[in-house]
Amino acid sequence: MTKEEMTCENYNSLVNSILEIMMKRGISTTTMDQLASTLRISKRTLYEIFLSKDKLVDEILKSYIIYVRNNQLSIAERSQNVIDALIKIFIFSRSLLSEINLDFYRDMDTHFKFQKDYEETALPYNRHMLELIREGIRKGLIRNDIDYLIMYKLMLIQMNFLKKMDTIFPPEISILDVYNTIFLGFMRGIVSPAGMSVLDSCLGNYPDLTKKNISV
Repeated sequence: MTKEEMTCENYNSLVNSILEIMMKRGISTTTMDQLASTLRISKRTLYEIFLSKDKLVDEILKSYIIYVRNNQLSIAERSQNVIDALIKIFIFSRSLLSEINLDFYRDMDTHFKFQKDYEETALPYNRHMLELIREGIRKGLIRNDIDYLIMYKLMLIQMNFLKKMDTIFPPEISILDVYNTIFLGFMRGIVSPAGMSVLDSCLGNYPDLTKKNISV
């Protein structure tokens, strides 16, 4: 069976099933034999559909990117304002981080580094997030006297270090606590005085984001 012989629905269902497996196990450690056994199809069929593991990974990551992008767009459309949208998108991203094996993210970076459009492809939410920030500037919720592109890239660099949590941070510091701290520092650094009022109001709905663990 080839991809062309499958219905679009069946193909997408297969891709999503493989994506779910790889998000739990990682990409590099998931073999074609393991996929075939878990999915209860032959390895030969997998190769007939995807031709190689590299091409299979291409399809899996494309599906992941579309999933993330569509959810972010949907969240933004349903949100009350730009700041509310950024918080809800962050919470969605954080939920993914809590559910996915960090090896999946590490392997994804390794895979994309061989592509010329690495930054755009590996960080699919950039375009939508930056447009939200620009909208926030137009509405007076985001400061217009800062280089928001640099601020955003600095946040992404910090977030990238979360993939090395097991070697950088002590065990008593959780990855979600660090994620919260990075995001809130970013938001408080870019919002205007009017935006700060909206941010504080929105955060009142998410007390787990601002919990205090201060030890003297």
